[in-house]
Amino acid sequence: MKSVTLVLGLVAALGAHAGAAAASQINTGGADGAYDKNFCPVLTGQLKVAQFDYRCAPSTGTRENMERVLADPRQVGYGQLDVFALEGRRMKADGAFTIVRQDDVRECVFAVTRNREITNYGELSAYAGRLRFILPPATSGSAGTFQFLRSIDTEGLGKASNITHAASTEDAIRQALSADDTVSLFVQFADPDNARFALVRQLGGHLVPVVDRTILRQEIGSKKIYFAQETQVENAQWIRSGRKLVTACTPLVIFTGQPDRVQGEQAKKDHEDLIRTVSA
Repeated sequence: MKSVTLVLGLVAALGAHAGAAAASQINTGGADGAYDKNFCPVLTGQLKVAQFDYRCAPSTGTRENMERVLADPRQVGYGQLDVFALEGRRMKADGAFTIVRQDDVRECVFAVTRNREITNYGELSAYAGRLRFILPPATSGSAGTFQFLRSIDTEGLGKASNITHAASTEDAIRQALSADDTVSLFVQFADPDNARFALVRQLGGHLVPVVDRTILRQEIGSKKIYFAQETQVENAQWIRSGRKLVTACTPLVIFTGQPDRVQGEQAKKDHEDLIRTVSA
């Protein structure tokens, strides 16, 4: 009987340890992405100073991060605010999440094509029903942004019907620049040294800013989802100046579960303290 009791106690202890380990993670994005490589290590380091032991956990992006937090409100997630808003509606998860931080770090939206008749979002929206859209993977933040834009532009981008997904963002760009009736759309931190911008130039394409008043009016809980931002997409060369364009950019957010969804009084207090710590 003692051995049975000991085994049951050990199983319970292991279960509790597994639960704590699952709770103590910050869900990021791809293992080679900026959330996982750059942002999360800084956050976990600061949390360690405050006696919170969290680890970075790669994922497929904002949607999966939300699903993980929905399953365990003590977990933390990174995400794009536009995808966070879209997936929150789909999940019907009002009140399940709390945005802990929304800083000035933003990811910007760019369309890419070789069609010289498409130079702005108005033209892209007008031609959407006749274009082929080749997007990054369906689970990516870029694909989520595209779906959000379709939901708010039903008479324009919402009429796009020929939509496929490539294996990667780079593959989507290559395919989109193979014909005049194809377009891709991706979300990217504004960095003129980024290889994706160089790839567009190398393949003879051009970037199209994605911004209009409808996009800039969007909000969630009185928070603006998009901001018009001047972004540099090409460095200056000795015979020409650097290129800049104004496009819509969505903030990077850190979110977690609402404290009232956490079970246990002490666990709830710890979660409330975690939120205050990250927010500060």
